[in-house]
Amino acid sequence: MPLKVALVVIILFVIGYAYLNMQNTTLHWLEQFTNIAIPTFIAAWAGAIAAFKMERAHRARAERNMRVSAGNLALFTLYQLHYALFHFQRDVINRVRATEDRWYEMYSVIPGMIEKGHFEIAELRFLLDDQSPHADAANMLTELVNQERLFNIAVGLIQLRSEVILNELNPQIPTIASDGQITSLIKTRLPHVHHKLYELTDQIIERVDDSVRSTEQTYNQLKQTLTKIFPDARFVDISFLHHPNTNTIAQ
Repeated sequence: MPLKVALVVIILFVIGYAYLNMQNTTLHWLEQFTNIAIPTFIAAWAGAIAAFKMERAHRARAERNMRVSAGNLALFTLYQLHYALFHFQRDVINRVRATEDRWYEMYSVIPGMIEKGHFEIAELRFLLDDQSPHADAANMLTELVNQERLFNIAVGLIQLRSEVILNELNPQIPTIASDGQITSLIKTRLPHVHHKLYELTDQIIERVDDSVRSTEQTYNQLKQTLTKIFPDARFVDISFLHHPNTNTIAQ
């Protein structure tokens, strides 16, 4: 960019000097140069510098706006992760949380119903470069990566449990005699299926509880960090859902 500015100034100066040579005047050449060429040169230089500064300011504003938008998208993504698992926690987990046969009674979910989460990490790389002493931005980026991982692990476990029920449990149900309680029959006649479902169910409850709790905490931390980096920007203000929740798993 400085090279372009210099070229513009030189061109304008040459034009001004040529203009002097074409004028039919009785002024001395030095007086012409002093009174016309130099002011022309200074004006051209000042104009080029002003244009350069305006362009640089425009680019800085555009980059800042892109970073603010990326921050708002990350905040909204955190809410989406929370929203998806909050409803699963409320409607699926909490109804069987304290029951001994939750491994069997918990509803299965159609594979793909809960999609995996994703943050646009490339657009948030500015957090790594932030040097603000009051904003721990680099660690905040790490926390977002962890939140994505926690959510996707929970979703993966939910889908895996549904697949076990669909492919391993349901085809075996007709072969089990109906002379007893179904859960007891599964434990005794399909112990490997029972073990899988028992372990998966408790892991799902643990992972979902952790993700629902930590996504709101991360949202608050990220919003605080972004506000410190961009104090005059506006960031989305979302009210997270809450419900009475006990994290006790029946033994």
